[in-house]
Amino acid sequence: MTLTNALRALAERSGNPVGLIVDEAQYALTTEAGVDAMFALKAMLDALGAGAERRRLSW
Repeated sequence: MTLTNALRALAERSGNPVGLIVDEAQYALTTEAGVDAMFALKAMLDALGAGAERRRLSW
């Protein structure tokens, strides 16, 4: 299951918006794995940030 699918399922099951907080994100940019994680989060935001799903995601 992808992060996008997991957050979509969480929002659907809870019936509430989902908030995601990334603490100390600048440290993620110091490693390749961290940069990959930031790109994955961006892709997730792009996928969920359109249409009706946007109302279920807080960023």
